[in-house]
Amino acid sequence: KSQSNSKKEKMAQEKYSVVEKKLFELKEKKATQANDQTDKSKEPKKDEKKVEVTSLDFDHIKGDLQKIISDYPKTVAAQMASVHYSSLLIEDKKYDEALEILKKTENFVDGLVSFLVTQQIGQVLADKNNCNEAIVVWSKILSQKKADFLHNEVKIQQALCYAKNNDFSKAEEILTNMANQPI
Repeated sequence: KSQSNSKKEKMAQEKYSVVEKKLFELKEKKATQANDQTDKSKEPKKDEKKVEVTSLDFDHIKGDLQKIISDYPKTVAAQMASVHYSSLLIEDKKYDEALEILKKTENFVDGLVSFLVTQQIGQVLADKNNCNEAIVVWSKILSQKKADFLHNEVKIQQALCYAKNNDFSKAEEILTNMANQPI
C-alpha cells in the first residue's frame, strides 16, 4: 500500500509541477502586463507580440488545479494545488468556494504543506470577517513545533484579526512579544 501511495504521489507531483509552472508563467505575464500599463514610456517593439492575459487563462489553470485535487485526493500535490486554487478564488472574492476547496485537502497528509492549507483556511475565514474562527484555526499551527517556520506570519495574521475585532490590547501584546523575541 505504501508503494502504491508513493507511486500515486509521484504521479500527482508530476502533473502538479506542470500546472504550477504554467500558473507562475501566467502570473509573471500578468505582472509584466500591469507594469507595462503603468509605464507608458515602454512601447512594444515592432516585432514584439503583445499577449494579453485574460481571466480565461486563469480559468484554464483553475480547472487544471481542480483536476489534480479530484484525481489525486489525499496527496501533498492536491494540498499544494488547493492552496494555489484557493488563492485564485480569493483574488476573485469567492471566499466560500476557496474554503470548500481547502477543506477537501485539510489534514489528509501530515506534513509542512498541511500547515499551509490550515493557514490559508484561517486567512479565508479572516477575509470573510470571521476572525474569531480564524484565530482558533491559526492557534492549531502555533501549537505545532514543526510549524515554527510559519509562527511569526500566523501571529501577525492573528494580531490583525484582533485589531479587526477592536481587541487592540491583545493585538499589541502579540506584536510586542514578537518584537521582544531573540533573533
